[in-house]
Amino acid sequence: MKEFLDACFDANWQIYKYLNNIPQEDLGFCSKLGYDNNQAYKLDLNCEKIFIKYLSHLGQIFSEESGFIGKTHPTQIILDPLDGSSNFVSKIPFYGTSIALIKQNQEKSAFVCNLITQEIFAFSNNQALKSKLSNPRYLALKPYPFSKIGIVEKIALYPEILSFLSKNQLKFRSLGATALSLAYASYFSFVLICGKTRIFDTEAALIINQNLHLEKNENFTLLSQDKKIFDIILGFLKNN
Repeated sequence: MKEFLDACFDANWQIYKYLNNIPQEDLGFCSKLGYDNNQAYKLDLNCEKIFIKYLSHLGQIFSEESGFIGKTHPTQIILDPLDGSSNFVSKIPFYGTSIALIKQNQEKSAFVCNLITQEIFAFSNNQALKSKLSNPRYLALKPYPFSKIGIVEKIALYPEILSFLSKNQLKFRSLGATALSLAYASYFSFVLICGKTRIFDTEAALIINQNLHLEKNENFTLLSQDKKIFDIILGFLKNN
């Protein structure tokens, strides 16, 4: 999967440079709705164009912004060209990209990049990896056992969980970028995404963190490296 990881790295490096010198007019919304009536920023489509340049030779792209790009192919690339676009436009420093490689319906590789810290989370040859844009040397990704903070996204869809988390002394933050938050699951005590998610937000991160405890359904997505915390939150969610 080296060719895929190299292509993802090159595309992310170009996007990193683009976003750090972005024209002001690219911060506005596109005049037309995109795939699945998605309201995209102009910068989303420009990031998508960069990915098309670097990834289209590997297979058909299925992008959050434009849907299917290219001819039907046994290899499909699931793409979120800029996860956390509203964070970027609002100058909130938490946004990135998410790319998954599916070959003949089998999950083969993934690449998620935090474009602020330059951290990379990847999956290749059945191993979760970490790296950085500034130093592309891949090392094994290992869980961070000291975090006392979880992440909850879209909590407005599940307001009753606030008192439950407080009662159980489970501290949390909301960062505003679903794919990126899920990618960090091995660093946090848990990640909970309330409500239904789309494949663009989840596919790459779930490939990378497939060894963690996971429950995913129409109502929520829950990931945790800690079985005790996972069971406590899951029990509440299934009974409320």
